[in-house]
Amino acid sequence: MTRRDGGQTDWETWKDDYCDHLESEVFTEYDPTALDASDIEPFLEELSIKYGIDDVVPIYLLGGRWQPWDSFRKASVADPETAATALSSLLDEDGGALSDRLHEFNDFYAGISDSGSERMSVATLLLMITHPDRYPMYRYQMYTDFFSEFSAYEVPTGFNPGEYQLMREALERVRADLDETTEHPVSMLDIHSLLWVVHRQGLPGGSS
Repeated sequence: MTRRDGGQTDWETWKDDYCDHLESEVFTEYDPTALDASDIEPFLEELSIKYGIDDVVPIYLLGGRWQPWDSFRKASVADPETAATALSSLLDEDGGALSDRLHEFNDFYAGISDSGSERMSVATLLLMITHPDRYPMYRYQMYTDFFSEFSAYEVPTGFNPGEYQLMREALERVRADLDETTEHPVSMLDIHSLLWVVHRQGLPGGSS
């Protein structure tokens, strides 16, 4: 699991390092829940860095697909006032129901990709790096590979906030179970790492 407490280092620690950097250096200058139009371009520049890995972190988290992130940045800079409202709403946990916040994001950013799944990945990436203890990032194939190991649930494609909430609740139960059996707090960054391992290697000790 990733390092969360006490300095223990195993693997995938760059996610913790990146989020720690955002919390201590970026979010102290740009409040992600109260962005102004003038904040948008420099704020997204601060997110779009290499930190602990040789790739820009958001692009790497999107599976190396630079197009959705690039389109997201361009759309934001082209209309920073609306972007500031949509992003602040999405990232403000006191700003209303999660499904409403996600729909508001999708209404503005519908043009960044023909794939609703990619738009959901960008939205939940932003949620995860802002609130790493609360939100897992959605990626269709990673979720499909993970849930198919444990259930008959079919992960939907497209931009589907209701289904994301169901999957988030299921992964929160996984997080809580792991939290009881490990020596350090387990975050959604750890859950992302778990999904990535199952996606790439299958279950430990399994045949895949």
